[in-house]
Amino acid sequence: MTKLKILLLSALFLLIILTIFLIFPFLRGKLSQEPLYFSDIGSYNIPPDVIEVNVNNSYGQSFMPNFDNLFMVSVFIKKQELDSPKELFFHLKKNKSDKDDLVRIGWRYDQIRYNENSFYLAHPQPDPKKEGFHFYFQFPPISDSRGKEFYFYFDSPQAEAGEGIKIGAWDKRQDYPALAGGSRYLNHRPEKGFIAFMTYHTWRGGPKDLFGQIAARISKDAVFMNFYACLLLINFIGILVIGRFKNNG
Repeated sequence: MTKLKILLLSALFLLIILTIFLIFPFLRGKLSQEPLYFSDIGSYNIPPDVIEVNVNNSYGQSFMPNFDNLFMVSVFIKKQELDSPKELFFHLKKNKSDKDDLVRIGWRYDQIRYNENSFYLAHPQPDPKKEGFHFYFQFPPISDSRGKEFYFYFDSPQAEAGEGIKIGAWDKRQDYPALAGGSRYLNHRPEKGFIAFMTYHTWRGGPKDLFGQIAARISKDAVFMNFYACLLLINFIGILVIGRFKNNG
């Protein structure tokens, strides 16, 4: 077996491994409209505090993404009774002072339920049956989101006090190491703490852009780097196995 054949077989082996990773979520019915995505700000740790979104109280959060192609935000929904036709609205703006929304998404309470994230570069959630779960608000990718300020907020004008939806909150910053700057807002006025949220980005652009995003991602997240190191290790093992078969033959 020539070296060229070994290289071609090893490349094929790597392609098969990557294909399995992409197809597996699809077979489980979890594939996102943007399957190649990764998380940036936030964590799936259970937040200690709860705030209620209702007719009197809207809650918002400013933040600055570390990457381009922002396309999804999730928020921790506390375990609660959600059998109601009342609606929760998610608004995203370029900044808090903008009058117009970039995105406005409404979900009825009885439609808000646990949905496992669809890609292996987003960390798995804790058991949703215990404390609550992250719920995802997806929108068209914002190509130039890196380093720019954004502001999202939730309101629920149909819910009286005590009937609104409860979301997680933090008082301290320790669970937001990637948050370059941002504050929580009550009725669009800053207050102490943070909403329990996460942000997600997808891959877009040509090969140069793709490799640039991968390099930026590796510099930010050791878990991401370890994932690709494991893929290279699997490929190397495949080459060794092919060489052993060659020697035995």
